[in-house]
Amino acid sequence: MIDFPKGNSPTSDKVRDIKEAFVNGANEVNVVVNYELIKDEEEHEELEEEIRKISEICHREGKIFKAIIEIGKLTYQDIGKICDMCVEANVDYIMTSTGKLKQDDTLSEKIEKIKHIRKIIPASMQICASGGIRTLDQVEEVKPFCDRVATSVVPS
Repeated sequence: MIDFPKGNSPTSDKVRDIKEAFVNGANEVNVVVNYELIKDEEEHEELEEEIRKISEICHREGKIFKAIIEIGKLTYQDIGKICDMCVEANVDYIMTSTGKLKQDDTLSEKIEKIKHIRKIIPASMQICASGGIRTLDQVEEVKPFCDRVATSVVPS
């Protein structure tokens, strides 16, 4: 994961870490984008530039870019704006969370936000549900609404 868990490092640091990950054999990168910038409209251009730049680097190398947007910190309106930016930048996956929020959404709230994301993004863009999904029952509950589930659950 790049810039885990807050995503507030400069884009140049993220780019350096992404390039290092590729040199070390990574085919995908999970990058925590600076989602807090969505709260201030004056910062939207900076956030758009970060997402675009990372997407370009990943795709130029033939790699997959999963943008972690931390939906538990975002309103539905914020999610819409950041998803639009990800669509514009041709991001491969929207990941929902780092799993590090102290007060995160409940699973049912996450599912509602994932459904909202699905309405915004094209079918070609995928969703990876992540963060706070800790049991097989939770995996089964969220699975119909996303393309991947990132969890530390180990099947028995």
